[in-house]
Amino acid sequence: MILFIDARKGGDFTLDAMWAGLILKHGIENVIDYGPCVEKHREGIPVVTGNAEKDYGAERRSLGYVPGCTNMPIYTRWQINEMIKSGQISTIFLDEREESYILYLQLSAKWYNIPVVVIAGHDRFWNVNPDRPLDILRNYYGKNLVGLFADNWRDSYSESSYIYPMSYATNFDHLWDVSRRQEWLENKVYDVCFMGYNSHGDRAKFVDHIVKKYEGNTNCVFVEKRPNIMDTFIRKNEYFKKMAQSKICINLRGAAECGKALRFYEIPYVGSFMLSQRFDGRQVHPFVEVTNAHMRMISDCTYFDSFEELDSKISWFLKEHFEREQIASNGHEHAMKFHTARARVDYIYECLNGQI
Repeated sequence: MILFIDARKGGDFTLDAMWAGLILKHGIENVIDYGPCVEKHREGIPVVTGNAEKDYGAERRSLGYVPGCTNMPIYTRWQINEMIKSGQISTIFLDEREESYILYLQLSAKWYNIPVVVIAGHDRFWNVNPDRPLDILRNYYGKNLVGLFADNWRDSYSESSYIYPMSYATNFDHLWDVSRRQEWLENKVYDVCFMGYNSHGDRAKFVDHIVKKYEGNTNCVFVEKRPNIMDTFIRKNEYFKKMAQSKICINLRGAAECGKALRFYEIPYVGSFMLSQRFDGRQVHPFVEVTNAHMRMISDCTYFDSFEELDSKISWFLKEHFEREQIASNGHEHAMKFHTARARVDYIYECLNGQI
C-alpha cells in the first residue's frame, strides 16, 4: 500500500497529478493519504459556481481527480501507524517542504525501512537550498530517501544519482467534454491562441507583439496584466475548446524558476499545434523539433526564442495546413503516451528500478 503525504489544501499541479497517477497505477484501494490534502482529494468533479476565484481554485485542486474519489475512506493517524507497524505501507510519497516532514514525524514511519520518494514540483524549492537540495532531505529521511524528483532542474543535479528530472503531467478529461475533441479540432475558428495571466514579463511582451502584428487575423489572444484580478478567468471547458479550435497555440514562460508552464502539456493534450517559447530546465520525455532529409518537420511541436522566429513560424504554419496538423497529431500522441498522470508515475518507478 502507498502512503501519500501532502500538507496543502490548495492545488499543486505536480503533486496532485502524482496522487491521481498512483491510484491509476495501483488502484484506489491501495493508495491512502494523510494531511490537509484529504479534503481536496475527495471533492470530485468541480461544479462551476460562477465565482471565478472559487472556480479557478476548484479546477486547480481537481488535477488529482479519479473516478470514485468522493467515496474514499479517510484514515486516522492511529490507523496509518498500525498499517506502518504491520508492514502494509510499501512506499511514502511527499514533497520537499518542512510542512510535509512534520506530518511524516507525526507517524511512526521514520523507525521503519519504508522507502521515501520526494516530489519537488513547485515553482521553486521550498525550505530547501536549491544548490544542495539533498542535504536537508537526507537529514529528514536518512537512508529511507530513495529519490528526489525535481521539476526545476539544474544541470548540477546530474552529478547525483538520487536526483531525477520531473515534469508536469495531464489529468484533465473530467474538466471538459472530451468526447467532442475531434469535432473541435476539425473546426478551426482562431488562427493564434494564447490565454493566460501575466506571470512572467515575456508574456505581455510577446502577446502585445502578436496582437499588433496580426490584428487583422481571427485570434484568441490576451494576457491578464492586472494583479490579483480573476474576472477574465476562463474555465477549462471553454479554455480547452478554444485551444482545440485554434490553428496555432502559443506557450510562453511562466513564473517558475525554470520557466515551465502547465500550458506546455495542455496544448498537445488537447491536440492542437504548439509553438512554444524555449525555456530552461530538463524535460521528461521532451517534445522534439526535428527536420527530415527533405527539410520537412517531423516534430511534436516547434519552438521560438525571438520575435523574428515567432513571426516566421506563425506565418509558415498558418499556410502549411498539412504539416501543422501532422505535427499537432504527433504532439498529441506523444503527450498521451508519455505525459499523463499514470505515465509520470510509471516514469518514477522506472527511474528507481526496483527500489520501491
